[in-house]
Formats: sequence, C-alpha cells, structure tokens
Amino acid sequence: MNQAVRLSRDGLYFIQMKRIVFISLLLLSQFTFAQKAESLEFYPPNWWTNMPEEELQLMVFGVTGSTKVFVAEGSEVQILGQQRTDNEQYVFLDIKIPSSYSKNSFEINFNDNGVEVTVDYPLFERDDSPNIHRGLTTEDLIYLIFPDRFANGNPDNDINPTLTDTRVIRDSLKTRHGGDIQGIRDKLFHLRALGATAMWINPLLTNDQPWESYHGYAATNQYEIDPRFGTLQEYIDLVKECHQSGIKVIKDIVFNHLGANHHLIKNLPSKDWIHHWDGFQRTSYRAPTLMDPYASESDKKIMTDGWFDYHMPDLNQQNELLANFLIYNSIWWIEMTGIDAYRIDTYAYSDEGFMARWAKVIKNYYPTFNFFGETW
Repeated sequence: MNQAVRLSRDGLYFIQMKRIVFISLLLLSQFTFAQKAESLEFYPPNWWTNMPEEELQLMVFGVTGSTKVFVAEGSEVQILGQQRTDNEQYVFLDIKIPSSYSKNSFEINFNDNGVEVTVDYPLFERDDSPNIHRGLTTEDLIYLIFPDRFANGNPDNDINPTLTDTRVIRDSLKTRHGGDIQGIRDKLFHLRALGATAMWINPLLTNDQPWESYHGYAATNQYEIDPRFGTLQEYIDLVKECHQSGIKVIKDIVFNHLGANHHLIKNLPSKDWIHHWDGFQRTSYRAPTLMDPYASESDKKIMTDGWFDYHMPDLNQQNELLANFLIYNSIWWIEMTGIDAYRIDTYAYSDEGFMARWAKVIKNYYPTFNFFGETW
C-alpha cells in the first residue's frame, strides 16, 4: 500500500513537472515572439496614400506558423486575404487602402499564442507634381555611369566594416574603387557641359557579396542603397539636383537574379522562389533560342532558368508572390525617388508573361514613365 502511494506521488510530481515545463516553454515562445516582433521586416517598408490602385501585397518576415494577423475592426484599411508558403516565417497580406484614406499610417496586429504586437505601417503622401517621372524620348542624350568607377566624392564611405567585401583596390579589375553618389553629384556640371539630358546609373543597391561586389548586379537588399555608394537620401537629392539641371534619371533594375547572400535566398520565402537544378546549371546566355522555332525546350529552359553565375541565383517570376514582390519594389523606387525611367537588365532571361504584366502595371501607375531592356 505504501509503495502504491509512493508511485502515485511520483506520478503526480511528474505530471506537475510536465505542466511547469509546458508553461515555461509557452512563456519562452511568447517572449521570443515579442522579441522577434520588434524586428518584423516589411516588404515594401512603407507605401503611399491615393495610389492609382488601392490594393497592395505586403510581405512580412519574422512571424511563426501560429501567428494571426489582423487589422482593428472598423478600420478603413482591410486585409482582404493572407497567403502562407512552406516557410512559416513569412506571411503575404493582400491589403486594401481606400483612395480616400488620408492618415499617415495604419495598424497591423500580430497575435501569437496570446501575445499581441501592434505595428504602425507608414504611409506617405504622394508627390504628383508634373516635373517627375518624365520618361525618355528619342531626343534624349543618355550618359551611362558605372558608379564605383566614376568619381569618389566621399572617401569616408569606401569601406564599410558591416559588409562582407571590405577591399578597395583601385588597380584591380574586379574589386571596388570607391566611386559613389556624392561623386556623381559633384560632376553634374560635366554632364551638362556634354549636353546630356538623361543619366543611366548602373545599380546602386546593396551588394553584400564576398567578391565582385562592385558592379551592383547581385543585390542583397532591394530596398537599400549600398552604404559604400551613400544613402537613400543622397540618391533622392541626386535625382532632385538632376531634375533642376534638366537631366532625367534612369535606374538600372534587375529581375532575373539576386545575390546569393540575399537573405531571401538564404531563407527562401518558398521553395520555388528560385529555379533549382540537380547541380549547378549556368544559363547558356543564348537569347535567340527563345525566338528560334527549331530550338529545343531544354535549350530554352537552360537559357531562362539557368543561373547567371554561381553567386546569382535565378528567380522564378512564375511564382506569383515573387512576381508581386518585384512589381511593388519597382513602384516603391519610382514613388520614393522621382526617377524618370528604368533600364531592365538581362531582359530576355526573365519570364515573358511576368515582364508583360510588370510593364502593364507600371504604365497604369505612371503613364509618362517608360523603360528599355537589355538584349544581346
């Protein structure tokens, strides 16, 4: 009898311990989510009121599989739908912002196992003045600038210790030389003297790659100016100064690939975010196969789905969530900076249907804005 009581007490103690462990884990998960909520990442990081289209797809990183997302009842802004992928850290929110909405933010609520966090998502007022988004004409004289090799206006930003590549070797072809946005601003008189009416700048986005980070075509953050080139504000000021000087600004944009160090590559929002092969498969660079009636489907697939290089994974624009991510990123840069046109890198390598959809959306938002693509 005593033995039975003793076993019973041991069992009760074990059950109590299980409850304590469960409660501890629950509190730990809640604390962890509260911590993570402070660093939730939003793509795009902000939007604007009174846009031509009321709907926006917002990608949020940093949630969990149990996170519930909602806006306050009665809010003018609505979440029309939520999409999840095989990666539980992401949620895609289909949001409607009425054209009549005039506040400078709206609240998004995140609830994870009873822990609720509210985030104010910022909204800016649009600049719809007539001197922006002017587009190009056949009368424009375009001056192409490779920013790292053009002019070093601020030597203090040549090396950034937070980034992987910290080399500046001016006599090497594949290392950084130090050119930056300030250098371009300092030389605007040179462009005016030459009679340039438009300036096409190779990509200025952050390329946090361990090698060959100088060219800008392996982006690791689509919403950030590489700090070795300067800041977003410097770029905005450059566009304003160009417009004051009668010079249009063309932004170089890449849809085909990202840099391998991009966190959206290291932590894919979904498995089909990029094209996968059994081993490394480089693109053939043979764009004519896409127009050749006798080319094999495998040749076409290698051309469009093969990686541009080892450190440039190929994006799958047939994934609708990725397609939306790229489209809203394009709109964000036009709205944020006031640029006049896009030059589309590696145009033929991207999905044809996506490019047609992208062009239609951009022209709907900005009828005077235009773009041109690279082909070989």
